[in-house]
Amino acid sequence: MEKEKLYSANDIAQWFINRSAMDVDMFFGEYMTNMKLQKLLYLAQCLSYAIDDKPLFKEKIQAWEHGPVVPNIYHKYKVLKADSIRDVNPVEIDEQTATLLEYVYRRYGIYSATELRNLTHSQRAYNKNYVENKKNIEIPLEDMKKEYLSEKKNIKKEYKENYQTLSDYAETCYVNSVPDLKKKITIDDELVEVDWKNEL
Repeated sequence: MEKEKLYSANDIAQWFINRSAMDVDMFFGEYMTNMKLQKLLYLAQCLSYAIDDKPLFKEKIQAWEHGPVVPNIYHKYKVLKADSIRDVNPVEIDEQTATLLEYVYRRYGIYSATELRNLTHSQRAYNKNYVENKKNIEIPLEDMKKEYLSEKKNIKKEYKENYQTLSDYAETCYVNSVPDLKKKITIDDELVEVDWKNEL
């Protein structure tokens, strides 16, 4: 039996960066920031347990002062401080994982970095492990697994009912966020797109 793939946090982060860039391109949205990215990575890990009963990526998440952080991703973008991350690059993500990420983005990507910071501060997994003035305390996977336990049934139901729409969005994100692909993937000389006004 083939072992299920664990992505790197960098792959998942790149997907979120690409997704926010597409919002900017199509809806005058906002580019991703390091703080917002950290919170989306944490929420994606928690929701992966709620939906698929497994972790999404292999890197550890730590409880820092301003919320959950994946240290290597934080250090990669810390030079930007609160400025936008604009390095859009292609990333290989399978359909099911991309669909889950679209669900996370549509659920939480609408919020600002500060709003997501406040949200994660109110969650049990973070609060249980945060110690003031310490940055290296891990949030165990077992705690993240329990974060959405009470909502798990409703989350899985909503996800399943909207899977096809989410999947279409996720696929279009990949095409639209990578300029070279826009030139290559066409049908009847038109870019493959979905109705971006459609909501969950």
